[in-house]
Amino acid sequence: MAGSGVDMARKIDKLSDKRIKAATKRGIYGDGDGLYLQVARNGHRSWIYRFQIHGRRRTMGLGPYPRIALKKARELRLNRSTTVLTRSWRGASLASSRPSP
Repeated sequence: MAGSGVDMARKIDKLSDKRIKAATKRGIYGDGDGLYLQVARNGHRSWIYRFQIHGRRRTMGLGPYPRIALKKARELRLNRSTTVLTRSWRGASLASSRPSP
């Protein structure tokens, strides 16, 4: 409704472990706040974080499922969104947030 102050954005249902395991068809499954499970043609699943910076859409890989569990993927998305908001994404060294070998 225009002008009513009601947010008309489409609500995305949060993913669950059950829904993730059932996701075998190629595609992208949203969890909300820019976090998505990407299922490849061969069935491999990985987490991606989509965001927009300086008017351009960006996609950041967060890691493969099941090595990166749903809870951890949500934490990584939150950490990466803070990085994107506080620093220029291109200039930010994401490797600095990873443990050194």
